[in-house]
Parts: sequence; structure tokens; C-alpha cells
Amino acid sequence: MEAIEFQTVINAPYIKIPNYKRIQGHKVRVVLFDLLNDKEQLKEQQNEIGFIENLIQNPIKFPAKFKFNREEANER
Repeated sequence: MEAIEFQTVINAPYIKIPNYKRIQGHKVRVVLFDLLNDKEQLKEQQNEIGFIENLIQNPIKFPAKFKFNREEANER
């Protein structure tokens, strides 16, 4: 199976398919995604990544007398 992915703006009830002659007569599956929502989701993901990168670059510093016990932290 071959996938052909492209982006377009819907201005009419018809969608222009690039290189359609290559797949003319083939049975295909068409899936539409609203990229407006994808942009919002991408922005949220970038904010999360930015937060993580910021933590990596600026780790939280604890006082020297702070003691961390992994077993105690993982007790249920």
C-alpha cells in the first residue's frame, strides 16, 4: 500500500489530488484532518517540550541537607 499525503484548503466541494493519474482507477481511502485543531495541539506540545527543556537547562537545586530516599518515595 502506498500513502500520498498533501495539504490543501477546502474552498469548494472538490479536492484537487496531486498526481491523480498515478492512482486513477485505484481503490483508495480518504481521511481528512482539520489542521486548525492540529495547530492548537502542536502549540500545546511545544509548550510542554519547552517546559521540559527549561527544567533540563535549569535543574531545581535542593539544599545540601535535603535527603532523598528512593525506597521511601516508591512505597505504596
